[in-house]
Order: sequence, then C-alpha cells, then structure tokens
Amino acid sequence: MKKFIYGIAGAAIVAAAVMHYEDADASDNKRENKTDSAASTLINPGENPLRSYRINTQRDTVLHIGASVIRIPKNSFADSAGNMINGEAELQYREFHSVPEILLSGIPMDYDSAGTNYFFESAGMFEINAAKQGHKLLLAPGKNIEVQMASLNSDTAKFNQYYYDEANKTWQALKKDEVIILKQPEIKKILAKKSDKTKGESDMPAKPRLAQRGRDQFMIEIPKRLYPELELFTNVVFEVSGNDKRLDRQALNKTWSTVTLDKAGDGESYLVSFRKNAELYQVVARPVFDTNNYKPALEKYNLLCAEIRKKMKDSTLTKKKPDTDTESAKYLETVKEYNELMKRYQIYYADSAKSAAYKASKEELTLNIVYRSFQVNRLGIWNSDCAQNLPDGITLTCSYEDESGVKMVPRGVYLLMKNKNVVVACSDPNKVKCDLHEKNTLIILAEGNVLCWVKSEDFPVTSVPIAHTFIVQTLHKDHYTIRDIEKIIL
Repeated sequence: MKKFIYGIAGAAIVAAAVMHYEDADASDNKRENKTDSAASTLINPGENPLRSYRINTQRDTVLHIGASVIRIPKNSFADSAGNMINGEAELQYREFHSVPEILLSGIPMDYDSAGTNYFFESAGMFEINAAKQGHKLLLAPGKNIEVQMASLNSDTAKFNQYYYDEANKTWQALKKDEVIILKQPEIKKILAKKSDKTKGESDMPAKPRLAQRGRDQFMIEIPKRLYPELELFTNVVFEVSGNDKRLDRQALNKTWSTVTLDKAGDGESYLVSFRKNAELYQVVARPVFDTNNYKPALEKYNLLCAEIRKKMKDSTLTKKKPDTDTESAKYLETVKEYNELMKRYQIYYADSAKSAAYKASKEELTLNIVYRSFQVNRLGIWNSDCAQNLPDGITLTCSYEDESGVKMVPRGVYLLMKNKNVVVACSDPNKVKCDLHEKNTLIILAEGNVLCWVKSEDFPVTSVPIAHTFIVQTLHKDHYTIRDIEKIIL
C-alpha cells in the first residue's frame, strides 16, 4: 500500500513525507504634473494594443476582461455633439501592470506637486475608450463605468487614483484608491428540505470504509471547524479513487501551501485540491481506515448514529423546519461566482509572474482576489499609483560606451529599481541620480535606435557624486518588445 502523508494547519500544509504506501489624504485634484522628462522613443503600441469589445449600448453590460470586471450601464455613451448613442458600439480597453508594459507605452509616469517632482509606483493602470463606426465617443453626462481592475498589489493604504489629461499632458490626482478584496466564501453546512422519510439523514456521519490493499493513500490532519462530517474519526486516511487517472505521485510528494476538500458527487469521496501560488493539483479520494483503526471507527459510528436517532425521536415533529432552499441557492451561486473569478485571477497571476517585475515581487497568490475599483466618469487613462520622491542617493555624471569602446549618444535614459514597479525617466540623460545600495538597472536608448543597458553589478562604488563612463550591453532592432525588456531586467 502506497501512502503519502500531509498535514494541514487551518488550511496550510506544514509537512510532507513519503512511505511505501498605504496614509495621507488624496492630493487636491488641481495639482497637476507638467511632464518635462525625455520623450520616450521606446514606444511600441503594437506590444499592448487597445482591444475592442462589441456592446449593446441600450443594455446594462458586464465584461470580464482577463481577471478584471467592467460594468457599463445602459445609455452610457454620447457623440461629440452630445447626442445619445443607440445600438452597438465598441468598448476599447487595455491594462498596464509591469515595468516593461509601462516603459513601452510611452505614458509619462512622473508628477509635479508644489514644484517637487515625483515618480509613480504603480499598482496597475488602464486605458478605456469607446467608438462607433470609427468615431470616438464620450461618456454621457451623469454616467459612470465601474472598472474593477485586478491587481497583484494587495496594499490597501498607500495608493491614490489619478487621471491622465492628454490635452495638457498632466496627471490629475483624484482620490484615495478603493481596494476590494474578494475572499473565499466560508464553508457552510446547508441542509436542503427533505421528505419525512429522509428527515435527519443528512445529520448522519459517513459510514467508515475499510482501506483496499494496493491503493495509493495519503493522510491529512483535518481541521474540525472546516470539515465537521469527519471530526469523529482519528487516524483517517484518504484512498485515491481507482477511477481517477490523474494520480501523480511526484505531485503528492511536493510541499504545498494549501489544501481544500470538496465533496464529490457520490457522497463518499472528496475532490482534494493542493495549491501553491498559481500551481494546482487535484485528485479524487475517499476517507478510509486501515485494519487496526477500522473496528474502533465503526463502533464510534454506531454509537453516534444511535445518539442522533434518539435525539430525532425526542424532538417535536411539529417544530417548523427552516426553509434553506433560498439560502442554499444564494450560497452556491456565491461559490460558483468566486470559483469562476479565481480561475481568471490564477491565469492573470501566472501570466504576470512571467514578467521580471513580478519575479522580484514578494506578492504570492492567496485565496483572495484583489481589485482596485474605479468609477470612470471620463474616458482615457486611469492609474492606481503612489507618488514617490525618487530616486534617493547621489548624482552620477554619465557617459556611455559599448564593449568595443564606441561612444553611445543617449536619447532617453530610464532607471529601474528591483522590487519597485516604477520607471524613472531621467530628464538629463547624462545625469543619473540613484541609490547605489539598490539593485538598479539602467535602460538607455541611443542614437540609431540602439537599446543599451547596465545592470546593478556594473554601477560604480562611491559615496560622493562622480563622473562615470558606463560600459553598456546593446541590442539593435526596429521595434523593441516586452520580452526584450524582461530579459534585461532578469
């Protein structure tokens, strides 16, 4: 008999062994940034284009785009003359989450307040527009679109919401960010109404089963508060169903972060789900007992059943039973909605985790879904950001050469810092202010459209401002991609 042993603390696996078996108020919205940084020549709109979604403007519409949710009330759009739009229209939408996406977007990420220049650390940014037959639309007066943008940053305190005024090239501070954390629904024991013949049967525990020889088994320490139907039995093991072809002994031998049990359709088995970050492994198994523990478990079962039957007999048959149909339906609908949203969030997490910006992130996938909620009252670019007075440190007077000693003339210089989702555009490409204790990456776009970069280990060691020539690595292409930037950051 093959046995894999796991333990749960609440819902977290703690061991595995194998045997043979942010808080200031939002800034005044009159404070605007007059962007003066170097114009980005890295812009590549084809890497993250606006995508169009056809909607009926005369109906309330809910769109699930990636892991984000957009709610559009009916009659929300008007043309430039203020006429209400009827029939079909196109909603256009895209998001920016990682440093490469932000860098290639060309959207300025600095902000001026009272003469002090700040740079945005982003928890997510999106652009939303609408059009009909190629003509740009506006939001109708009094109409808001609700955007719940999925975010990998769960900080609820330090971020604010901003809107980008493209006409004036300024960011406008709006209000404190609104964070929605959707938690896994609590497990409930809901009893459906039954006929007189079957009343009370759902209170009966599952009858103990004897383990079958040669079947794969694993042990889980059961938290009684989560799975009351199993609380009577000690030394229970889970036996993998003979019909489940998904058994992966290597997967069972891994260390997982969480494990959950969901009853299967036969009433005896469970779908056991092991998770760690975005990785998921599932197997169908039922609780069983080995020869030594089967008899005590059966005796315990018989005593409990007798006790339950006596209580049923003594209870008044005229007692009004609660109608749980509505409660059950609402609960099941909540669980279904959460599971569908979590599937999308897991995909979003897995895709974002491929980005260098999130390989360095400390955020790990939990059973919570994080949204940043916006009430969009005008179309354009919206941002969840923390304006920071970056970077700290000393100023280097810089020149750049490739490995052959050829001088590189910079057209744009950008400082990236590990563990910060921020792009610092240097207004003077020959003056770079940085904290040399940070793990920095310098991105330089030189004349001839040559992409150059310098990694942290190639920065000078100094405590005072100096002149320094950076020896850069280079790449030459017509258009640079998100993957190009990711490879540099890694």
